[in-house]
Amino acid sequence: MMTTMMRQWCMSIALAAASGIVGVDARAKAEAPPPVVHANVKQEAATEIEPDPEIAVLPKTGALRTNWVPPGMKERYGHAAVVIDAPIAAVRREVLSFSRYKDLAPGKFDTSQIVGKSGDSYDVFLQVPVLHGALKLWDVIRFAPPRTVVPGLEVIDGTFVRGNVQTMHIVWTLRAVTAKTTLLKCDLLLLPNFPAPDFLLDEVLRDAAGDAVDGFARRFKPTPSAP
Repeated sequence: MMTTMMRQWCMSIALAAASGIVGVDARAKAEAPPPVVHANVKQEAATEIEPDPEIAVLPKTGALRTNWVPPGMKERYGHAAVVIDAPIAAVRREVLSFSRYKDLAPGKFDTSQIVGKSGDSYDVFLQVPVLHGALKLWDVIRFAPPRTVVPGLEVIDGTFVRGNVQTMHIVWTLRAVTAKTTLLKCDLLLLPNFPAPDFLLDEVLRDAAGDAVDGFARRFKPTPSAP
């Protein structure tokens, strides 16, 4: 049972709080002592890993395929990206295997051959059948040596030298996602010497870029064992 004096004391506190005389001091709350942590209790801070924005947009299987105008460019490129289960050094070695480009997408390349070398740059002859093989587009592309943008991010640039097309440009971007996985991106431009609808050219370029990165990814997939 609460005594008469206790009731009066509690009533005084309540009235004082209601009138604003007594309130919660925010500074006192901020300066409250930290909770006691017992030595035998392991304390772990909760951490949240931010998702990788380039990886988050990729499909679950196969390459991302789209079109865009890269920064500093005027034309629309085919763009593709895929994560490869291999270290960046191994992926770089495959991207630099220019004579094997014809094996990336059967039917998309007739020929890929190194036809010249200047310092660390290579001239590569590529021939592509179009219109069901009725016409052969060919060009020579000069691939510069890999350029390190920052550690773990490299670019390999291939520029047009000559051919029976207006121009061609291909850029490989390699980024180490982990020690054992690499994000490989391809940006591809090819402008023929004949008129072509934009929608058709977009489709051809994004599919060619997608087939290329998918082809590299397949090289690192385990070979099924024979029954």
